Amino acid sequence: MLLASQGDPALLKAMGVEAVVLGCAPGVYGDELGTTVTPENIGAFAQQARKARDCGLVCQSIYPDWNLIEKTIDRPGYLDTVMVLFDELSKHGLTDLFVSCGLRDLDALCQAERKTYEKRFVEHLDRIYEHAEQLGLHVCLHSSLMPWIYLQNVDAWDRWLGEFPVEANSIVLCLGCTESAGLDAVELIGKWHRRIRAVHVRNVVGRFEDRSHKDVRLDCGTLDLPPVFEKLSRVGFQGSIIPEHFPEFPCTDGPLVSQAFALGYCRALIQKGEKMR
Repeated sequence: MLLASQGDPALLKAMGVEAVVLGCAPGVYGDELGTTVTPENIGAFAQQARKARDCGLVCQSIYPDWNLIEKTIDRPGYLDTVMVLFDELSKHGLTDLFVSCGLRDLDALCQAERKTYEKRFVEHLDRIYEHAEQLGLHVCLHSSLMPWIYLQNVDAWDRWLGEFPVEANSIVLCLGCTESAGLDAVELIGKWHRRIRAVHVRNVVGRFEDRSHKDVRLDCGTLDLPPVFEKLSRVGFQGSIIPEHFPEFPCTDGPLVSQAFALGYCRALIQKGEKMR
C-alpha cells in the first residue's frame, strides 16, 4: 500500500507519505468541479510530477477532470479532447486517473431519451477504456454509491465490471461513501480488490438516505477502519491509500493539522496491517 496525499512533496515526505496525487478533487478549496487538466496545461502538472519524484515520492495519480465522463456524452467533440489528454498523461507517467460516475438522473428521462443516453454512454466508455488500455492507463471511477447516480448499488457495479473487463476499467473505493450507503467495505474489497487502484479514506456518521451523513475524525466514526486495512493487506493491495475530507480542527492551520492527523492515523493502520499478513 502507498500512503498518498496532495500537498508539498518535501513536507509529505517528512511525514512518511510515499506518493503524491495531482489535480484537485471536487470540494477542495471550495471548487466543486475540481481542477480541469487539459492538453494545453499538462506541462504544469508534469512539472509537479517531476518535483515529487525528485523528492523520492511516487507520482502516478491525478484528478484530470472530475466530470470527464459526463462531458464526453454531453459535449460534442470532447471525447477527442480526452483521447489527446490521455496521450499526454501517459507521456509523463500519470497512469491512474480519478473521475466521477455521477451521471444524469435516468429516471428523469423519457424511455427514448434514456435508451439513447445509455447507448451513447456505453459506446463512449468503450472507446475511452480501449484507448486507456492501449496506453497502460487506469480510468478509476469513484464508487459514489449515492442514491441519485447511475451506478447506485453493488449489483450495478458487478454488471459494469463484467461488461468492461479490461484493466483500464478500475475503481477508486470511497470508504466514506460505502459506509454512508450502509455497505460493507471489507466485503467490497474482497469482491473488487483486483479492480481497485486507490482507496479514499474517511470516516462518517449518518446515512445518505436521510442526508444525515457527515465527515468526522478517522478514529471516531461508525466505520471500523482497522479491519478494512487488514483486509487490504490480506488481499495484497498495492494501490494508493488517500485520506480526504479532513474535518477542520479548531486551531490555527486547522485543515493542515487535520490532514496531518489523518495521514499519521493511516500510516499506523498500514503498518499494523502489513504485520498481520
